[in-house]
Amino acid sequence: MQKKLLIMAVLALLLIGGVFFVWQKMTSQNVTQNPVEIVKNEDTIDTSDWKTYRNEVYGYSIQHPNEWYVDARFSDQDFSQRGPKEDSDFMGGDTLISNYPDAYGFNLGNRPLDIKEISLVVFKIHPSTSYDQFKYGHVEGDEKKSYIEVNGDTAYRIERTNIDHPVGVKVVTTFIKRDGHMFLLTYSYNPKFDLSKDDGLNIYEKVVDSIRFIR
Repeated sequence: MQKKLLIMAVLALLLIGGVFFVWQKMTSQNVTQNPVEIVKNEDTIDTSDWKTYRNEVYGYSIQHPNEWYVDARFSDQDFSQRGPKEDSDFMGGDTLISNYPDAYGFNLGNRPLDIKEISLVVFKIHPSTSYDQFKYGHVEGDEKKSYIEVNGDTAYRIERTNIDHPVGVKVVTTFIKRDGHMFLLTYSYNPKFDLSKDDGLNIYEKVVDSIRFIR
């Protein structure tokens, strides 16, 4: 009887070991075959005449088309909590870059069809916070995520539909982590009515790629 139990125990261990070996091999293959894809911006927009906006408070500079405007009325404001204090984020540095001089003044009723605007906001985060950890609680809607290269560093991008918007505006957000700060650069457009969608997205790519940290 004891011999029979011993044989059964040995067979059980062999079975468990075999399952673990197969699972480990499959996991290893998945990691090898599905590495993180880094998308590089290879667009050829001429930026030789672009202007540079410099923010000393948050320590960065960024370029934009010569004929665009920077609304920096809130850009130098320090971090503040927004929403219920027990679970709200510390945010600051709101900056709007647009081909219209007062883009903050538009709403759904009077928004021009040819408007292009890029918003930048800074979150205060724990230095150990990852892109995936930050994403939860900050992004809603359908997602297409990728890792991109910005000045030799890995940044994170999400493309989604704004589920709170009545016509389903498309939103592209790039996350750049830097010294306990998370910089969010966002471009949004209406895929049905935006007359300059492709041009706006290409400019957005170049604006994101131009960011430099100065401290």
